Amino acid sequence: MSNLCPHHSGIESELKALCAKMNIRFESNEKQIELAKQEMERRLEGMNEFRAQLSNQAGTFLSRTEAQLQLEKLITRIVLLEKSVNFREGSRHWSDYILTAVIAGAIVVISKLMHL
Repeated sequence: MSNLCPHHSGIESELKALCAKMNIRFESNEKQIELAKQEMERRLEGMNEFRAQLSNQAGTFLSRTEAQLQLEKLITRIVLLEKSVNFREGSRHWSDYILTAVIAGAIVVISKLMHL
């Protein structure tokens, strides 16, 4: 007992208690880090699934060149339809004039026949 110093024995017990607390904290931190790591891996798996879905979806999209080709085809068809409609409208006006003239002529002939 002569080797024990009353001043140092308290410091040693405090150091042991402090080391025990530090060990508990380190263990707790390691558990929290492991949980965070597992959660991050779970989220990354979800993100990878989402990325794969986006890649699959992007594969079904129409490319810019294909879209331009289809648009040019549609414009060509629209122009042809416009020309056809314009031609029909123009010829319809002439047929309307001819029909009006025939009806007017018939009325004149009928009125002349009625006055005879």
